[in-house]
Amino acid sequence: MRRVNLSMLMLLCFTCAALFYLIAAQQSLTAASASDAGDVVQADGDTYFITATLDATLPASGRGTETPLPADDNGIVFMEEISTDAPRATDAVGINATATPTRTPTPINIGNFVWDDLDQDGRQDAGEPGLSGVTVQLWNSTKTTLIDVDSTDANGIYTVVAPTSGSYRVRVVLPSINDQFSPKDLAGGDDTDDSDINPTGAHTGFTDILSIASNVISISSIDAGIIKYRTPTPTRTPTPVNFGNFVWDDLDQDGRQDAGEPGLSGVTVQLWNSAKSALLDTTVTNASGNYTLQSSGPGNYRVRVVLPSINDQFSPKDLAGGDDTDDSDINPSGEDGGFTDIIAVGSNVISISSIDAGIIKFRTPTPTRTPTPINIGNFVWDDLDEDGFQDAGEPGIAGVTVQLWNSDKSVMLYETETSATGSYFVVAPIPGNYRIRVIKPSSVDDFSPKDASGDNTKDSDFNPTGADAGYTDIFNIASNVISITNIDAGIITADPVNVGSKVWYDADGDGIQNGRESGLAGRRVRLRQFLFGRFYTVVSTTTDRFGNYTLVAPEEGSYHICLTTYTGETITLKDQNDPIILFDDSVDSDINPTDTGNGIGCTETRLFAAGSLNNLWQDGGLSDPHASVIGDVALEGHGTPPDLRWVVPVRVRVVPGGGGAAIYDAYVTTDDSGRMVFSGTTPNGIPPESYLLWVKHDHTLAALIVSDLDNGNNVIDFGLLREGDANNDNVVNISDFSILASSFGTSEGGATYDARADFDNNQIVNISDFSLLAANFGQAGETMP
Repeated sequence: MRRVNLSMLMLLCFTCAALFYLIAAQQSLTAASASDAGDVVQADGDTYFITATLDATLPASGRGTETPLPADDNGIVFMEEISTDAPRATDAVGINATATPTRTPTPINIGNFVWDDLDQDGRQDAGEPGLSGVTVQLWNSTKTTLIDVDSTDANGIYTVVAPTSGSYRVRVVLPSINDQFSPKDLAGGDDTDDSDINPTGAHTGFTDILSIASNVISISSIDAGIIKYRTPTPTRTPTPVNFGNFVWDDLDQDGRQDAGEPGLSGVTVQLWNSAKSALLDTTVTNASGNYTLQSSGPGNYRVRVVLPSINDQFSPKDLAGGDDTDDSDINPSGEDGGFTDIIAVGSNVISISSIDAGIIKFRTPTPTRTPTPINIGNFVWDDLDEDGFQDAGEPGIAGVTVQLWNSDKSVMLYETETSATGSYFVVAPIPGNYRIRVIKPSSVDDFSPKDASGDNTKDSDFNPTGADAGYTDIFNIASNVISITNIDAGIITADPVNVGSKVWYDADGDGIQNGRESGLAGRRVRLRQFLFGRFYTVVSTTTDRFGNYTLVAPEEGSYHICLTTYTGETITLKDQNDPIILFDDSVDSDINPTDTGNGIGCTETRLFAAGSLNNLWQDGGLSDPHASVIGDVALEGHGTPPDLRWVVPVRVRVVPGGGGAAIYDAYVTTDDSGRMVFSGTTPNGIPPESYLLWVKHDHTLAALIVSDLDNGNNVIDFGLLREGDANNDNVVNISDFSILASSFGTSEGGATYDARADFDNNQIVNISDFSLLAANFGQAGETMP
């Protein structure tokens, strides 16, 4: 390849200037061959067109120099421009002209290598040979025209030729239908060392589109790795693997095989695959408690032991101090109860003889034996004065998680939550050694001082710090104990960090809340924090019917508030002063109408501390809000509100009055008076106009209201929702009666109780539900728009 010298000859005229390029290699042009602009001349076999003039005399011609040009890192060779004198001509009156050649385009060679990717990694590794005789084709970019074809030589090298610059694809044809292409572009960015052929998909066997510029004369980096199909090496028949060994009566219930504890005969033992989806072998223990199961070969398995009686239990698992020949390997509870963990059997293993199962046989209690279970309690309280003593007026804490663990904290045996008054109980299955664990309601809470009083019924029994923080010390339950009621926990709760308070309709757009302006219901408000380079939503809520909201931060810290607005809404002015009460932050808007770093619709980041009034002055005003709806429904047969039976999910669908797709379709939960609020689930919200509003509970007939919705709050009375639609098809008929009949007389928790037929929501299906169905039998609800 020769590097062609190019020159730029600038010819200047007193009235104009022009820039000319002449590409020539070892060309010559004489002045006698042209006389005026626009003449055509011949030189060295090329045609030139006179394109400009200058009233001056210049040298007749010039020649370029030749310089070898290397390929770049991707194997592409370019033509470069190097300034030199271009051939010129002088006409009869001394006018010089620069001629532009119209050369034949240079073909572009494309290669390079097709190799046997022995390790299938998509890299051209040392020792991986080229493949000869592989067909390689050049196609246009749309794969509709075959342009050139070649076969790889003995070294796997090929060349196909593109006639001109443009867009192409290279295709490689697999030598055999069983061969595969290597993974593509896996050489860490080194395009000379990877495979460029798509192994799968619509372009299998082709490269991606290659765009060849006009200054490229060759590309030598288009390689293809091929994973050759090779006849698999014959493998020997796997040797069956025997599993064993022992199922015993764990008399002291400690999970160890102690002297004198006998084997259990006739116990069913099974071999399953690891997913517990296929039973592979089954047997029963012999008179000594031993068993053997057989697998077909190496792989992953589980052993299952079937309890002899429904009242029996499995021993604790893996409690022999690491001696796997002396412990029990069966999970006593959980989703894998009765199974071992997954057992991986290698190809060099022919038997496993350490899969044992301890069984705690149920025995009828005698007068000298403590019946099981043992209830353990009692109380988790808010230690307001932090003294570790249960003082008068210090309340219990509801919803605190309490757990029963074995003594070494390796197995959780029971879990519950405290009641509304802070009481709890957990159940120990048998006498033995245990610990109780209490999980703090919040990470910023602390445990009270332990054993701060001589009265064990009034102190806290949990370690506040150290390796056993949150746990009691080990306590022993003797065989004659049936309950323990003095395991209490004092919690020093952190003061809540409450953040609020209102989103309102700023009708006059002045950024100040006044007596004429109402709150906006159903608006989403988020408490956010910037951590690890991104924003996180810590907690969110929606405004109530008055536009008020409260967010509780998990701890003191720096946060900001964000208000979700809809397309077309305008956030009012920020931090405006009341004309009467200057600098009153409780009546202005704190939401930024522009992005100041936290996003549009967000406050500035600030420190929120427990008990600060400033936390409760985080307000947001909208000067042209979309519609919010405060809807009321009456639930037939649910008693007189307020009543918790009125708290139900109701589907709400809002469709423009002129037709079209629903702009709101979601379930909204009513309060104990049948009231609900909503404003939108899409970025467009509910723009003010006329709508069809359709509501339905899952076992009521639907109601439909046509109403204009204005900016701000709109109060809509949807009227009575009639009960009896058990199958939720908006008609009360014989199908609903069949559902009611099948669960009639049952209450919640019963085997045949069906909540769909509990029309009055009182957790029992009885005559009142029948009366509601009968009253509406044959009726249909409003059709969903």
